Amino acid sequence: SQENIGTTFTVEVEISPCEPGKVESGHRHKLNCNGLKALIVEDNRTNAIIMETFLRAKGFECSSVENGQLAVNKIAVEPFDLILMDNHMPVLDGVGAISAIRSMSSAAKSVLIFGCTADVFKETQERMLGVGADHIIAKPIVE
Repeated sequence: SQENIGTTFTVEVEISPCEPGKVESGHRHKLNCNGLKALIVEDNRTNAIIMETFLRAKGFECSSVENGQLAVNKIAVEPFDLILMDNHMPVLDGVGAISAIRSMSSAAKSVLIFGCTADVFKETQERMLGVGADHIIAKPIVE
């Protein structure tokens, strides 16, 4: 080969034909969430409204707060079945709030917590999971 002239390669791969596989349909089960309580922790009001709309449509009773400290205060006095926790918030971020909730001595420490973040960095998601988030949901949230 010569510089600035390109090279051509030919590759032959012998593949045997096969029968098409069966694809299981993505059957969804409808969950009954009527009466379950969700706490939305989100400093962006528009995002909070969208999450609340999705959850109410599934039967959840919803409350919202705009930072992690308010979430810690609220869960200390009121039981919830689910928390949707943003990460980047004023006063106390999601990592700090999850850590505080998981260190509580009450039953509140075992609440299901979904970290909700638009942060695409794996380290952020690992930090949320590392302090006790049960699952990470990427924003924007799609029902």
